Amino acid sequence: MTAPPPQPTLMHDPTPDTPAGRASSAAGQAPASAANQGTTAPPPASGFRLVRYFSVASLAAFVLVAATLLYFQLREGDSLKQVQQEQSAFFAQMQDSFVQRHDAAAPAYLLRVYEAGNVNLTRLFANALWDKDFAPFVAKAQRVPVDQCRAVADIKDAGGKTVPPREKQTCFAEVGKKIMAFPEFESLDAKVFDLVKKSTVFKIKVFDLRGITVYSSEHNQIGEDKLGNTAWESAMAGKPASQLTSRDKFSAFEGELANRDLISSYVPVRVPGSERIVAVFEVYSDVTQFLAQIMSTSSEIRELSAAKRAQMERAAAANHAKVDANTNLLHAIVLGLLTLLYLALLLVVRHGQRIIDKHGFERKRAELALSRQKDLYAVLSQSNKAIVRLADREELFAAVCRIAVEHGRFRFAWIGLIDNDDQRLKPVARYGEDAGYIDQLNLSGDSASASRRSLIGRIPRSGTYVISNDFLNDPAMAPWHEAARRAGVRASAEFPIRQGGAVVGAINLYAGEPGFFTEELAATLEEMANDVSFALDNFEREAERERVVEALRESEEKLRAIFEGVVDGILVVDAEARKFLIGNSAICRMLGYTPEEIVRLGIPDIHPERDLPHVIEQFEKQLHGESQISTDIPVKRKDGSVFYADVKSAPVRLGGKDGLLGIFRDITERKRTQESLHAAEEQFRGLVEQSIAGIYIIQDGTFAYVNPRCAEIYGCASADELLGRDPLSLVAEKDRNAVAENIRRRLEGETQSISYGFTALRKDGSTVEIGVHGARATYRGRPAIIGLMQDISEKKRAEEQIQRYVVQLENTFMRAVEIATTLSEMRDPYTAGHERRVAEIAVAIGSELGFEPRRQEGLRVAGYLHDIGKITVPTEILAKPGKLSPLEFELIKGHSQASYDVLKNVEFPWPVAEIALQHHERLDGSGYPRGLKGEAILLEARIMAVADVIEAMSSHRPYRPGLGIEKALAEIERGRGTVYDATVADACLKLFREKGYAIPA
Repeated sequence: MTAPPPQPTLMHDPTPDTPAGRASSAAGQAPASAANQGTTAPPPASGFRLVRYFSVASLAAFVLVAATLLYFQLREGDSLKQVQQEQSAFFAQMQDSFVQRHDAAAPAYLLRVYEAGNVNLTRLFANALWDKDFAPFVAKAQRVPVDQCRAVADIKDAGGKTVPPREKQTCFAEVGKKIMAFPEFESLDAKVFDLVKKSTVFKIKVFDLRGITVYSSEHNQIGEDKLGNTAWESAMAGKPASQLTSRDKFSAFEGELANRDLISSYVPVRVPGSERIVAVFEVYSDVTQFLAQIMSTSSEIRELSAAKRAQMERAAAANHAKVDANTNLLHAIVLGLLTLLYLALLLVVRHGQRIIDKHGFERKRAELALSRQKDLYAVLSQSNKAIVRLADREELFAAVCRIAVEHGRFRFAWIGLIDNDDQRLKPVARYGEDAGYIDQLNLSGDSASASRRSLIGRIPRSGTYVISNDFLNDPAMAPWHEAARRAGVRASAEFPIRQGGAVVGAINLYAGEPGFFTEELAATLEEMANDVSFALDNFEREAERERVVEALRESEEKLRAIFEGVVDGILVVDAEARKFLIGNSAICRMLGYTPEEIVRLGIPDIHPERDLPHVIEQFEKQLHGESQISTDIPVKRKDGSVFYADVKSAPVRLGGKDGLLGIFRDITERKRTQESLHAAEEQFRGLVEQSIAGIYIIQDGTFAYVNPRCAEIYGCASADELLGRDPLSLVAEKDRNAVAENIRRRLEGETQSISYGFTALRKDGSTVEIGVHGARATYRGRPAIIGLMQDISEKKRAEEQIQRYVVQLENTFMRAVEIATTLSEMRDPYTAGHERRVAEIAVAIGSELGFEPRRQEGLRVAGYLHDIGKITVPTEILAKPGKLSPLEFELIKGHSQASYDVLKNVEFPWPVAEIALQHHERLDGSGYPRGLKGEAILLEARIMAVADVIEAMSSHRPYRPGLGIEKALAEIERGRGTVYDATVADACLKLFREKGYAIPA
């Protein structure tokens, strides 16, 4: 059952609130009808006795009241005169105070307003001229020395005021001339004039951080010293300062002006996006007209105040005269009213007896009310039975309307529901003869004014029932009087129906007698409406239960579709029996079994016998939570063939049994790739070992590696004879210091690579001239020097050969970079090719921005290596198909720093390590790991960030399918200028949308 609604509204009930009136309302007829049924009037003696008692008591009371009223009326007149005098004095004082406050507040307010305006104008000048014009000019002007000028001591003038002597003024004037002699001064002056003449500024000055005037629209003021000026010091502290001054003469941009009131504001200039103050502007604004207007306004207010004061004094005198006249008039009115009141009460008393004699009507009204209450209880009982029996809303509404008419003696009844589209109350059930009344109703809840006044229109707004007990005399029902007259309607009531606590409709009942709806009747009908509301809530709960059941069925179907549609194989194993409980279609295809065959198999059936102990060991670890993923697990198909898989597991409970869910990913192709990489490494070693140039690695002051050709140059039979030897021991004495210095410079990072020649000592004591090219590198995680050497006795042939080998070494270097990338991708096969594609996209963007080929090559190398740090992230996190936890995401974010740590000691010709570190930084500082902003991020890193987002959003990931190039471009367009560099974003969008560039396969 719903809670009781707010207090109801009984509209336009014409029956008086007296015993006889209530009796007539309950009987459904006027009180006067009692006389037509033979009721006799009370005896006359009773009336006269009551009048006599009333006359004696009332006359004594009225005399006392009249005397009291007259006394207080006289006192009130005197008080009123005093109040008027005090009001006149108060208003005069208030007007004087207002004029004084206006005179003080208006200039102060004007100063605040213009200070705010001057601050904004200063920002305008700074934004327009600071970076390209004022900033370099101020920086240059600050280098003009002023210490010698400030060293001159100030003096006292005749009035005792401290002033600078003439030589000090001359010194600062010379400073101003030096500043104006700068070549860029005239251009800056013209730009300032062009900008200021479009504003309200009359004059502008710029002070450097020393307080020296480095620019002024009055050129003779350039070079002035403002050190010690309180307004300048306030601006240097970050707070603008303004003052109101008057000038007899004033030099402005328009020329010489006379007799001007000015506001000058000292305003700090800050570096955009920072709180650092770099200069102070002084801006002058002309407020002559505004101050004249303020003074004029003050004079007018004073004149008006004086006129109003005189007017108030005249009005007070007139009011005093009126008060005296009104007091005399009130005396006469009070006496007259007391007389009329006495006569009226006398009439009421004389009629009192007649009212008492009509008490018999109360009994009849009670009998009629009892009969009607029985009918209403029958309505309520039948309605509750219908609610229990019926399960359909429309059937319930029809039954309620029929029961109300048949058992409640209503002429007709109908139920309407509020339409969600136009808020109209539309009939859904009706019963009884309405003579077309229902169809003529305007049922809108709030569209027309007449409808808003009607009972039906008020229910949705008030939430309570509404009654009209005299329908044909109710002004609110005027539009429907004619229809009600034809239908025999004399009273109506509407009770709200709720669903979920909100009003959704109403039960409407109509009677053929005025005053039909009593409070008891209304309470019973309201309970019936609440029961109907309760039934609607039950219907909704049942419908919701059915919807939940349907949603569960659909959810089960979706989960099964996902289970069957996933690419990886899924098996659920009984933890105790080691038998398979269920497998998806992918695992059936991998193993070659049908779903029916899968559930008859166990762990021993799908693994080679020789590998079964290892598989059982991994299964036990996963079952007990010691690990979640097992790699390189051999799996046997139905036909006996074997493939390798990574298996990720999670505990589950299925069909009342504890089990382990395993996700199988076929890694056979990855193993083939690893074998290919090993073969490539062997091939690379073969190329080095067979090289006709000597190749060596120096680490920790000794040879860590030499190839056979290097040993041959030194006259050694094998490379082992040179391993561990100090390279300097094989250098002739005359070249030993130079070679040692070259080795030091590379190891300490002074140079990346160097080419030089020296005389070497062979094993047999002979010498040979050797040309070498060595570069600083990292070998087995530590600094080293990798170099080429050649016997340069046949110099021309050797130079050509070395050049070819330098190119080959560079290619080998790129292959090594690719190998490093491949090794990283082997740990994260789901993003295979990501680094290569990011590199190609970055190179394309760099080309679009005009990068020269060498710089483009740096982008390519950085792209290949930017995610090398992912080797430090656990494989199960990289391959996790679901949402990462906060800790896992922090581990992923650490790959940028890890990439930098791996690459920082490798002396690339480009800032590869910094690019890898910054490629997740964002223009607005929202990136990581350092939260860098704007120009603090390398341009190459900003390019890499855009390329990385394009490739990542377009490609598939374990946790989502690829989003496509359009969504990736939309993300770049959304973050242009805020997250991503605007120039880089524009170049990227142009490549894809105008030039048809596509992500490499």
